[in-house]
Amino acid sequence: MAIDNGEEFSVNVLGALRILHSAWDKVTEQTIANCFSHAGFKLPNINLEEDIRENEHVTPCLPEGVNFDDYISVDENVITTEVMSDDDIIQAISHTEPENEEEDSPPPPTPKQAASAMLTMRRFFESQPNADSDLRVISQLEDKIAITVVKVKRQTGITEFFNK
Repeated sequence: MAIDNGEEFSVNVLGALRILHSAWDKVTEQTIANCFSHAGFKLPNINLEEDIRENEHVTPCLPEGVNFDDYISVDENVITTEVMSDDDIIQAISHTEPENEEEDSPPPPTPKQAASAMLTMRRFFESQPNADSDLRVISQLEDKIAITVVKVKRQTGITEFFNK
């Protein structure tokens, strides 16, 4: 972003920690598991469901005359959602808010304005206790803004440079 704005890029310790935190949040559990597997640390194949059913500690906890399979499948056929007809769906949708709000809405902020707002949000949440999850969300939003900036840009030809 600094290069795009014509600013000199420099990183202080806080900036480096922000970059590190953002990078670590992008590491998935699968990536870590693959690294351990590649290094030779592998878990034995365990079928937990069979282990639970064979566990002698589970059976005494069940009511008399109930086996484990019946106990865990007792609510499989319980209806948890309402089946709506097409008319019900149309009725539910037709009572939405009026669409006149589009006429009065201001133009959307530019990516630069969005990035500036995110910087303000980051500074605010860094000063708050226990804001780790909020800072993760801010990092994700900053990434989305950066992707938006890249998508909007297009590579120019050398001829366009001389036409200016």
